[in-house]
Amino acid sequence: MGLPLVTVVTPSLDQGRFLADAIESVIAQRYEPVEHLIVEGGSTDETGAVIDRYRDRVRVIEERPRRGQAYAVNLGFKAANGEIVGWLNADDRYVPDAFRIVVEAFADAPDVDVVFGNWEVIDADGHVIERHRGAPYDTTEQLQGINLIAQPTVFVRRRLFDRVGYLDESLHYVMDYELWLRASQVAEPRWLDATLAQFRVHGASKTTSQWLSFWPESRRVARAYGGPFFSRGFRLRYLNVAFAKEVGGHALRRVGLRE
Repeated sequence: MGLPLVTVVTPSLDQGRFLADAIESVIAQRYEPVEHLIVEGGSTDETGAVIDRYRDRVRVIEERPRRGQAYAVNLGFKAANGEIVGWLNADDRYVPDAFRIVVEAFADAPDVDVVFGNWEVIDADGHVIERHRGAPYDTTEQLQGINLIAQPTVFVRRRLFDRVGYLDESLHYVMDYELWLRASQVAEPRWLDATLAQFRVHGASKTTSQWLSFWPESRRVARAYGGPFFSRGFRLRYLNVAFAKEVGGHALRRVGLRE
């Protein structure tokens, strides 16, 4: 029996500066079989030229009409052929050997449908500026309104979508956080104590430019799943407002609440 097909879904909109890095991080895994789906939302930068260089390594899905990040990712999830599916934003990247670690973890635990790992934060030039170690999944902690699962480190069995559905397309910032909470009701995510991916922080990322908008949405989602009214996320949000944007961005990056 051969190795399972891994599908990577990458939503793409005007991130041409970083897209090649994301694609190369998939190629560098030296894992086969793999399919890389680029869901392209009509970029007007150098994205088209980047994709043309990798036509033999990626499959492009046109997002028409454009309906937001959750919709774009869902297009990729629904088109995925892989038994194992990952979601890598166009400005992030995997670390070497991530796929092998994930595939082996799933092989060792046939009843597990979600795995996630440790992560690093990189700057616009790809330099590591922070390293973070995760922890075993804890629903009580997750309901504090802070996403403790770093999105690009997550891989799921495709069958999970048949059980819980896809991303909530009404959400603009914490669609991943909501999906992990929903998935945990039927399949507890398993932490792998290994670094799997890197978040990139830059001027155009949501964390940097729209960080305040994460908190109301994350609090609403947490409350919908039974989270406390005065959650840690609720208190942290106001602490960050008081101590300026730089503090907020740092806190967001530390807990992995980023798209």
